[in-house]
Amino acid sequence: RALADLNAHFSPLGVRYPKDAAAVGLVRDVARELGGCRAVNCKSGKDRTGVELALAMCEEAKRQLPLSAAQATALADSLVGGLSFQVTGQNCAQPAAYAFTEFELVTLPPGWAPNWRLCGKART
Repeated sequence: RALADLNAHFSPLGVRYPKDAAAVGLVRDVARELGGCRAVNCKSGKDRTGVELALAMCEEAKRQLPLSAAQATALADSLVGGLSFQVTGQNCAQPAAYAFTEFELVTLPPGWAPNWRLCGKART
């Protein structure tokens, strides 16, 4: 099922947005259904990669645990503001802060934007 969804997404009739967050989830689903694993490759620990890793961990937890919608949202918020946030700070050798501008925050796909309070002037 996931492979068919991925093929449909990338077909000539598929709808893709500039920041194609849907493709990330589809690839994750295909890898899981095929019994494989997925690697996230990032040359410099960019913020979107940190957010993607946090959301992937949340999706896996939702699959394996009976979480309510409120619990799943709280978990995603905690993960986005936790591990990936700290790793981004360590990568830059600066106090932890996502380097998203206000414009970038409002243009991120739904569910991908960290709390604006976690953003600052970090060079990534």
